[in-house]
Amino acid sequence: MATLQRNAQNLFYYARNAVRDIAPQALFRRRLAGLLDQARLSDGSVRARLNYYNRLQDVSRRAAGPCRSAGYREAGACITTI
Repeated sequence: MATLQRNAQNLFYYARNAVRDIAPQALFRRRLAGLLDQARLSDGSVRARLNYYNRLQDVSRRAAGPCRSAGYREAGACITTI
């Protein structure tokens, strides 16, 4: 019984992939274009997100000079606050 089920699964797998090879790629491109149109964000939502990120301020900045690995564990050894 398990062999019959496994054979049916294999037949379905190979048949599906054979259809994919035979089908014109234009069908897949058209489907992809439709999916991409659904996923595309509206211009207003993109602008709102950009405005949010542009308002954020940098709270820390790396030190101007090199940071020694020995001083890395010390609090604030390699990071300076603004």
